[in-house]
Amino acid sequence: MKNIIIGTAGHIDHGKTTLIKYMTGIDTDRLPEEKEKNMTIDIGFSHFQEKNINIGIVDVPGHQKFIKNMLSGVAGINYILFIVSCDDGVMPQTMEHFEILKLLGIRNGVIVLTKKDLVTEERVEEVKKELREKFKDSFLESFEIMETSIKDIKSYERLKEKIVEDILKLEERVEEKEFLMYIDRSFSIKGYGTVVTGSVLSGELSLGENIYLYPQKEKLKVKSIERFGEKVETLESNTRGAINLSGVDYKDIKRGNFLYSKEDLKPTNIIDVYFTFLDEEKIKSNQRVRVYFGTDEVLGKIRLLERYNSGWIAQIYLEKEIFVFRNQLGIIRNYAPTITLGGVKILDTQERKINKRDVDYKERIENLKNIFENRSSLDEEKIKNEILKFLRDYHNKNNLKKGLNINDLKENLKYKKDDLEKVLNMMSKENLIKIDGKILSLFDFKIRLTKEEKNIKEKIFKIYKSTSISPVKYEIIKNMLISSGEKIEDIKVIHRYMVESEMIIYLDEDKYILSGYFKEIQKRLNDYFSFEENFKSGITLGKFRELIGNNRENSLSLILKLEKIGFLINKNNIRFLREKI
Repeated sequence: MKNIIIGTAGHIDHGKTTLIKYMTGIDTDRLPEEKEKNMTIDIGFSHFQEKNINIGIVDVPGHQKFIKNMLSGVAGINYILFIVSCDDGVMPQTMEHFEILKLLGIRNGVIVLTKKDLVTEERVEEVKKELREKFKDSFLESFEIMETSIKDIKSYERLKEKIVEDILKLEERVEEKEFLMYIDRSFSIKGYGTVVTGSVLSGELSLGENIYLYPQKEKLKVKSIERFGEKVETLESNTRGAINLSGVDYKDIKRGNFLYSKEDLKPTNIIDVYFTFLDEEKIKSNQRVRVYFGTDEVLGKIRLLERYNSGWIAQIYLEKEIFVFRNQLGIIRNYAPTITLGGVKILDTQERKINKRDVDYKERIENLKNIFENRSSLDEEKIKNEILKFLRDYHNKNNLKKGLNINDLKENLKYKKDDLEKVLNMMSKENLIKIDGKILSLFDFKIRLTKEEKNIKEKIFKIYKSTSISPVKYEIIKNMLISSGEKIEDIKVIHRYMVESEMIIYLDEDKYILSGYFKEIQKRLNDYFSFEENFKSGITLGKFRELIGNNRENSLSLILKLEKIGFLINKNNIRFLREKI
């Protein structure tokens, strides 16, 4: 089933909420003050289903005072109902909503003339002419104009048919794999707990999965999911949903927070952007502004760096750290009075100020232009290819190693640390490589043993198993396998692989033990210390020898290893269980 989120835009009292009510049977005005004032203050939600398409509708406010909520509402929308009433025609917020939609790149939709029953046919034609003149050469020029009237119920059915017809023609958006949902509401339901709602921009989320709340960076669990009032197992992109979360109080979640499937996002208060202005005379460098990304509003200053095409390469210094994404679109409004100044596209989030006196100023500006034009700079592409080649060669020569230490890569590829890390992060997001701590590998690399390698592994395993909890020196393993016809280098490689995979544990002086037997020793110690008297008095080396039934040399190697990993603690040659101290 196809999912899509559509939204409304238009001046106050032009009939957006009434239109949705007649289309879906749902009144999106839910707040008491909205009922009292007869206007939408906050975002409202509705939906309908036609021809195997789930269509979610976001009804946003039209009044200038509530533009902030309107900006929250358009996050995730990819089809718009641009509404103009026949009696008023084009009004101030009609134009501001048009500018916002243009800046956010929304290019699909329909113009809806409402309240046709209040005017003459001549007036309807006047408004149509006004629309064609006002929006000539804009994205709205291609929108079909539909008419609705509460005295013609079929007009709403015709509009729904038009919407479905358009949606079926839309190309599927290329989605990011990671789940991302901006939160517009948070509340509590008795018996369930915290519930959040929002529009899903990418990825999918399933029942029982963990998800991360930003900017808090808290790991939460999904208890239940609803989509348009129905319980579902999975929430997909391009739809709206309500998610019941455990691990957080609803009061600690605000509009502007978001849910994301990864925990490694880094905050920033400096972002490089491409700024598209509405009126160049109303914007100055270092001007204090309001910045809107997703459903969040943050204050900052915009610094204009270099004029490019019809806009500016710029930096925004934010008054608090935020989590944002490259290529994300946002809106810039003046601090006071709060008028819309333009839109931005995030080019980079490296959190480094650009100064015209810096020696690399021109290089950095050129790089931002390349990002804006979706061109990879020659250096980045070159570094990327060198990393891929280096890793391929490494895996071919070390097929039983998990990967390469990042420090070894830095020593071999003589690039600036910042440049190399930037390319590595980009490659990780593109699923070209995996970064596990300090270990790098190609994204699709997996350790695979040949038949001969598996045979050597089994021989090594069999020798260790035969010695039980007595450690064995590698030299003994090596000699036994050489006598059976195996090559020294093959034995070394497989033995090292078994150590790195934690099948066997290194103790000291080239001695090893099977990890299963090492865990058995830990279990015996846990049982020993479960008695009150024992965990108070501790255990001597002699008593430990008795417990595991081994000689002094082996027992000393084992007890020192247990100290090294923090399982035991030594106090005057008496060992205690660290957790019990």
